Amino acid sequence: MSTTPWHKTRPATDRIFELVEEGVLDKDAVISGCLNYMSEDDVNDMFRSEFFELHESIFGDDEDDDDDGQPDEAQEWHDFDPDC
Repeated sequence: MSTTPWHKTRPATDRIFELVEEGVLDKDAVISGCLNYMSEDDVNDMFRSEFFELHESIFGDDEDDDDDGQPDEAQEWHDFDPDC
């Protein structure tokens, strides 16, 4: 078991928090930077993880409706044999 305090394991995160508290970085700029850096899937996962009830009230339970760009089974069979 590590005896390293948790805050020592995330020095960049801690420093950004400190810079916001010191007024060096603007909160809105940090939020914008984080959201722009993350993929849409990462943003959605973070939103669902951190603000589950709000996420569900806005998006509902759309986990099964995600379009991953892949054909479903019926489309694959149709592409393989249209007469099937």
